[in-house]
Amino acid sequence: MLLNDKLMNFLDESHSNFHAVNKMASMLDQKGYVRLKNNEKWDLSDKQQYYVVVNNSSIFAFDLNGYEPLQGYKIVASHTDAPTFKVKPNAVQIVNNTILINSEAYGGLIDYTWLDRPLKLAGRVIVDVEGKLETRLFDSKKALGIIPSLAIHMNRAVNNETKFNRHTQMRPLIGQAESFDFKAYLANELDVEASSIIDYELVFKPLENSTYVCVNDEFIASNHIDNLQSAYVSFEAFLNSQNNKGVNVYASFDNEEIGSMTKQGANATILKDVLIRINHAFNLSEEEHLMSLAKSFIVSADNAHANHPNYMSANDENHIVNLNGGVVVKYSANQKYTTDALSAALMRKLSEYSGAKIQTYVNRADAPGGSTLGSISSTQLSIMSVDIGLPQLAMHSSMELAGSEDSNHMFELLKAFYEVELIISEDSIQIGR
Repeated sequence: MLLNDKLMNFLDESHSNFHAVNKMASMLDQKGYVRLKNNEKWDLSDKQQYYVVVNNSSIFAFDLNGYEPLQGYKIVASHTDAPTFKVKPNAVQIVNNTILINSEAYGGLIDYTWLDRPLKLAGRVIVDVEGKLETRLFDSKKALGIIPSLAIHMNRAVNNETKFNRHTQMRPLIGQAESFDFKAYLANELDVEASSIIDYELVFKPLENSTYVCVNDEFIASNHIDNLQSAYVSFEAFLNSQNNKGVNVYASFDNEEIGSMTKQGANATILKDVLIRINHAFNLSEEEHLMSLAKSFIVSADNAHANHPNYMSANDENHIVNLNGGVVVKYSANQKYTTDALSAALMRKLSEYSGAKIQTYVNRADAPGGSTLGSISSTQLSIMSVDIGLPQLAMHSSMELAGSEDSNHMFELLKAFYEVELIISEDSIQIGR
């Protein structure tokens, strides 16, 4: 199966961040990776492969086939979450015999793109099973809700104004009734007793699947392209690389879209803890652990803004980023991206080795731009780092657009990253092949 086809299947099956991580864990299981638990001792051996899941929404995998004491880590980090509407604990509101779901925005949504789209509901539900609180993944599978817009006849200014009150005007409709027992609905779908449902984390997601678009299938349209495209493609590169030198690590955090300040986010100590436990398993001292970190490298992979043909002035005119133009290396003078001259130079050399195309993104000087998990994770791990991503349009829309050629460029670039030997010092990188 072609990489894009596998990516699109992954996008369609990742109904929530929990589903995305569950899918990745299943793929690791099929590859023979051993699942570890954070509350148990890690007995590791070289020539083996492992992974650990945190909160059902972050995942970390590592390959010890190339392990040697004091060899550095080659890490690619991404994230699993996306902007959406999240259901509140007291979910149901009845207005004019219509069932509304009380929800709040998660992340930086483009509100109007969520109007008039059939929406499914997905996430996790916590169930009491004989005194044990267990997680059940939930997917409504059908169009459960919709947020209808107000007719232009009742709002003549609608095409001039796009501001909505999220509390009163962006509530999904899910049916008609004088009352509605939301937990009873979930219980029926999960085949459990309603009394056993204790809590839930549920989000809305557009029902439509990903699809190729345009004359020659140049583009892919889907929800959650930011950032499941980079997350999945980097995961495929990790799984399909031959590891000869160093420890290859894949990390996908949760909660990047809301600042990463959670136990499963990039500002937590999770990744640092994983690396510490690997070194402890091989009886390395604290000094030796710090030495191995100084020889390591992190690639932060989070999608980037392509130039929009209808809004060309939104980007820096000297740094044109095109769909199907290849992997984007992201720069920021204020270090909202971690890229520096040396880390960017490594990407350019790997581009030469792999044949992957790369391009450069910098914000306009009069636009602050966003940041990503690279700079946040650097507060926990002092490791050389670069920020890259795949170019896309309509970031944070309910339906985003990516180039159909770019996934292969990132796959080849990161596969090369995982397969080369990196000898890193403070001011140089030697690349062994």
